[in-house]
Amino acid sequence: MKKLFASFFIFVFTLTLALCLVGCAKQCTYRFVNENGTVLSEGTGKKGSTIVAPANPTKASTDEFSYEFIGWDKEVGKLESDITFIAQYKEVKRKYTVKFLNHDESVLKEESVEYGSLPTAPATPTKADTDEFSYEFVGWDKEVVAVTGDVTYTAKFEQTKRKYTYKFVNFDGSILKEDKVDYGTLPNIPANPEKSGTAEFSYEFIGWDKEVVEVTGDVVYTAQYREVKRQYTYKFVNSDGKVLKSETVDYGTLPTAPTNPSRPATKEFTYTFSGWDKEIVAVTGDVVYTAQYTSTKNKYTYKFVDFDGTILSEEEVEYGTLPTAPEDPTRPEDEKRTYEFIGWDKEIAPVTGDVVYTAVYQSTVKEIKYTELAGKRISILGDSISTFYQDGSPMNSYYGQVGRFYYPTYCQDVRTVDKTWWGQLINNTNMILGVNNSWSGSTAIGTDESAGCSDARINTLIQNGNPDIVILYLGTNDLCSGFSVESFVAAYEMILSKIYNLCATQVYVCTLGYTEYTGMKYTEEGRIAYNKAIRAFAEKHNLGVIPLDEYVQEDNYKLYLNDYLHYKYKGTTLLSQIFEKAICDYNSIEYTGTIDVEHPEPEPKGRVTIGAYNSGVWDENVYKNSAILYSYDSLGKGSSYLYYYIVKIVKEGDNYRVVGKKDINVAESFDSCDYYIMINSENPSNQFFKDVNVNDLLTITGDITSGNCTFTLVE
Repeated sequence: MKKLFASFFIFVFTLTLALCLVGCAKQCTYRFVNENGTVLSEGTGKKGSTIVAPANPTKASTDEFSYEFIGWDKEVGKLESDITFIAQYKEVKRKYTVKFLNHDESVLKEESVEYGSLPTAPATPTKADTDEFSYEFVGWDKEVVAVTGDVTYTAKFEQTKRKYTYKFVNFDGSILKEDKVDYGTLPNIPANPEKSGTAEFSYEFIGWDKEVVEVTGDVVYTAQYREVKRQYTYKFVNSDGKVLKSETVDYGTLPTAPTNPSRPATKEFTYTFSGWDKEIVAVTGDVVYTAQYTSTKNKYTYKFVDFDGTILSEEEVEYGTLPTAPEDPTRPEDEKRTYEFIGWDKEIAPVTGDVVYTAVYQSTVKEIKYTELAGKRISILGDSISTFYQDGSPMNSYYGQVGRFYYPTYCQDVRTVDKTWWGQLINNTNMILGVNNSWSGSTAIGTDESAGCSDARINTLIQNGNPDIVILYLGTNDLCSGFSVESFVAAYEMILSKIYNLCATQVYVCTLGYTEYTGMKYTEEGRIAYNKAIRAFAEKHNLGVIPLDEYVQEDNYKLYLNDYLHYKYKGTTLLSQIFEKAICDYNSIEYTGTIDVEHPEPEPKGRVTIGAYNSGVWDENVYKNSAILYSYDSLGKGSSYLYYYIVKIVKEGDNYRVVGKKDINVAESFDSCDYYIMINSENPSNQFFKDVNVNDLLTITGDITSGNCTFTLVE
């Protein structure tokens, strides 16, 4: 390194020395200057020496031009004198790069363009649509102008939200809903569609073939369904429309018919099951099979009997046949009366059931039974037990509401007034009827004109002349209404006072006979209390007492009552005898008749009377003391099974074995058997049948199919 430095120093020194020696000769100056006068280089040299030009100079470009050095203004040669060389330049128009870029900076066009020239834009660029947007070219990011430098133009695009069509179509391609909406919109789902079923299948909509999401393109949603086997109901109904069996089963199932049904006989026809109205085939829809029956005209017996029950003629004929009456019968006179046949107890009409026509005679007294009573006028103040109205009748009770007379409308064997209790009493004693002011439903107590204590009713008692006897027969409806004994007696006091203010007369009061009736507020305790008060009232005022309670009692009332409160002919006959004896006793007249009162033997333990067979109609007035018998296959005919006690029996030889018993609400909960005995569980009179035990044996008397039979426990 030190050697190199020493050599360099020697070289410089030598060169300097040489120059100094040359300068000592004729020296000339040369100078190289740039176009703008800037000295580029200069030097001196010996005349004749070679001039050495500097490196080519440059001239600064403008925006429009660049300059290319083309030499010196004079030839560079030998140094002859002082000389200046000026740089010479050629003017060159500058070019610039012009770029057109797309949105993604990809080069659409690139070129060099002279300063001041207007660039030519490329063809209209495009920008690829996305799922969400479409793009429209709207120009360049700047105005395209004459070139003054490098420049880049970038394409600009306007974006537009794309729209797509969504469709909801049914299984068959039918359009349920269609709409064109913006990208990202959630489709509005239509109401659940339907697919028509076939006879065999129904179709249940279970959704769409794909999840319903925001729209990102055209889309079709197709309804999807689940195939469901159709079910149909087949019914077997009886002729009256009562459903015997009903079952809902799959299409194609063969119905199973129930046990052959029965149809209750009418009065006119008996029916035999003959099959169903159509062939039983596999189910293809809801179907009803209706029981078909052949009918046989019923036959009935009509009888014409004399007053004593002697059969005058008898014949079995078909329903609707008009009976032929025998020759008019005669009735022998007795020691007191003669008799004239005046017809039959009812109009002869076409047969609709077994019927008995009884000869009716008008009697004429040969001699007066009670001369003391003959011609006496008797008036009655009563309720429905003493009502009667029939066109042409000589002794009607004509006060009260029209159509509210109990007799003869509601009692089949008291069809004429001579069979009422007062009709018989008047005929037997030769008294005459003053006024029968009896009003159905009336009480002794009250403020309207129906009440026994009203002036309107009491004042009528003298309408046909002053009565010698007034029968006061009220109290039943007062007891039903729950009136106290004190209120009832107060009403009787008012009635008696008003009667005595009208006329001088004998007044008789009636006690109340026994009944099992428990309707409204009627009680046995109340009846006993009323009767006690009636007797005390009679004793206080020295009145006659008609002691019905001494004859109509718990063991025999069924023999005399038509329902729970009103008397049938056997009962009105008994009442007339009781009235006759009481009037005779009160007037100290020898009673020459008899009171035909019966007291039957009590029924054996474990006996129940059947009041109907295969009938759903439960009439409390008819079946209160009886039961209904159902064959097992007809049990559905019952109108209601609430609050019933049921005994299940099966036939065993000539008897019937008890195989089940219980309180029940729905009878079908018992399994198969031969018969059910159905008893109202609220009926205390049937409590004895609950004493029958499972496995006990019953015997039967009477006809099951008519409902006229009795079951008795085999001891």
